[in-house]
Amino acid sequence: MPRCFHEAEYARIAIKLILVINGHEIDWLSPINDALKKKLKRQIKTWNLTAAVLNNQLAYENQLISV
Repeated sequence: MPRCFHEAEYARIAIKLILVINGHEIDWLSPINDALKKKLKRQIKTWNLTAAVLNNQLAYENQLISV
């Protein structure tokens, strides 16, 4: 891993995992979001992560992707 990963002060930074599912209905995101958080529960707690599931429309609105 790059040196910056070894030297980072993880207590002072926020890491957010974002899964973008292209063409997915907004109403279908919540169960997938819940399942992802359940599956990553230990990693989320250990590394103080946050996780979210978005479709391409929400990712675009949050400026995570471009057209």
